[in-house]
Amino acid sequence: MEDGRQDPVRVYERGEATGAYALTGICHDHVKVSVPYDIDIDIDLDRRSVRPR
Repeated sequence: MEDGRQDPVRVYERGEATGAYALTGICHDHVKVSVPYDIDIDIDLDRRSVRPR
């Protein structure tokens, strides 16, 4: 984003009965879900501990 903030990650879940997707979360620094399997990702790109390649 132009103001220095990261774009959010939108998390959706697909309903088995309808096949439609529904928004289940909007994540800014960390994504953690358990459906359909466990995902735990740090998406904070502004950390000082990240070293350039």
